[in-house]
Amino acid sequence: DVGFLCRWWRRLGVGDRGRFSGELKSEGAREMVGALFEKRDIDPDKIDGKVAPHKNMKEIREQLRALLGPSGVVESPSISAVGNWRGHPYASPLLLRPQTTQQVAAILRLCNQHQQAVVVHGGLSGMVGGTSSVGDEISISLERMHKIEAIDTLGRTMTVESGVRLQEVQEAAAAEELFFALDLGARGSATIGGNIATN
Repeated sequence: DVGFLCRWWRRLGVGDRGRFSGELKSEGAREMVGALFEKRDIDPDKIDGKVAPHKNMKEIREQLRALLGPSGVVESPSISAVGNWRGHPYASPLLLRPQTTQQVAAILRLCNQHQQAVVVHGGLSGMVGGTSSVGDEISISLERMHKIEAIDTLGRTMTVESGVRLQEVQEAAAAEELFFALDLGARGSATIGGNIATN
């Protein structure tokens, strides 16, 4: 992921970068890191927290609009995170709001074809920067995927979409006289997809 490498590279001092280069023992690893920067014509020492817009961003944007409809694509979004007390960046040219698993798969297929970096958003309640984004990284919010599809009281299982909030899962379980054990202070904001991805 180019954006991740650039963010990580900027946090290193010059000496640390030298040690990192020396630690890439295999030629294949060195080529992989170099190719990631070269492919996008990025000098990690000169980007100052920003990555140049993707050369095909206009085409990507139009294809995503056709896929998701006007309400599914937000341009230059203002994104704030509940757990962002460390000041992680949330700059993104597009915020995508899919409603189905099929739309998510189509988004990732399209972005992969264009070698376009994406960052997935749940409730944005995490505190380690896992959902931070910079430059041209497209954000995918799962906020509209919030259906509780099924509760199997006999099998003690629940099938939900990624954007369902933890508190909603707890309440749905309680309504069936079941108990969902995971609990966080951010239960009203955190989504089950993010819980699974980061815990």
